[in-house]
Amino acid sequence: MQASASHSRPAGALNVLLSAGFLSMGIWTLWLLPLLLPRWPLAAWSILPAVLLTTSWWSLIHEAIHGLLFARRPLNNAAGRLLCILFGLPFQPVAFGHLFHHRRNRSLLDRAEVYPGDSSKKFAVAYYLRLLGGLYFAELGLCFAVWLQRPRLLRLTARRFDQAGLATDGRLLQNTVLNPRMLRTVRLDAGCILFCLGSSLWLYGGHAWLLLLLLLGRGLLISLMDNAYHYGTPLDAPRYALNLRLPRPLSAAILNFNLHRVHHLHPAVPWRRLPELFRQAKDGYDGGYVGLTLRQLRGPLRL
Repeated sequence: MQASASHSRPAGALNVLLSAGFLSMGIWTLWLLPLLLPRWPLAAWSILPAVLLTTSWWSLIHEAIHGLLFARRPLNNAAGRLLCILFGLPFQPVAFGHLFHHRRNRSLLDRAEVYPGDSSKKFAVAYYLRLLGGLYFAELGLCFAVWLQRPRLLRLTARRFDQAGLATDGRLLQNTVLNPRMLRTVRLDAGCILFCLGSSLWLYGGHAWLLLLLLLGRGLLISLMDNAYHYGTPLDAPRYALNLRLPRPLSAAILNFNLHRVHHLHPAVPWRRLPELFRQAKDGYDGGYVGLTLRQLRGPLRL
């Protein structure tokens, strides 16, 4: 079923409020909270809702990645970049990675839990590190990697994609994210992220462990949820994903990201329209949100 014009129209005013809210949360946790801690120690508890809202914040960035946050593309991209900077990730590389996921879901570079051949302890260790926070911190590490000389970045990406039989996607990455003009933008964003985290760390001073807790909690939730919708799904169905059951208010709180199969079938549809398509398709849930997420702790699966 094709998305209608009304389906593809961004959510407008609500997205403005959500964007303003998460940008304010970023400013609060990075700079305002550490200034207030000496006089108001109980404010440290505000780190908890900031961590718990990680998935909601990522879902809003996800709307910008698909060009659905705001109708005007410059505004959409600017908002996506700002949300990503305060979240700790460079927008363009992350956007490319997510759109690659839609094109090549369950390909050799997009099936984190699947290993070929016999069981490998090394693969299992890497799997659990990725699952329990490593994915977020690897993406945060891009803020350092993008400063490598462009020829070296081109060689590294070509090697990785060529080995996976995805040379066309590798060239797409080189021609978009790694072209000289866009690379300057990516490096600007990376520099802003490093400045944000560095200045925040300095402001927290002796309370720097709070910033570390924020990043660890955010990293855990992002990494844990990244493959929860695809764990154990068929390798020959690139548009397939799992729908995870959540009460309606909680589903809305994460921008209906749990209706992931609906999103993969209709990636150009804004988050507010996904429940409607879910009902129209008479689709069902594959299991509970918590249960199917924790199922990943069973470990890697043999090809």
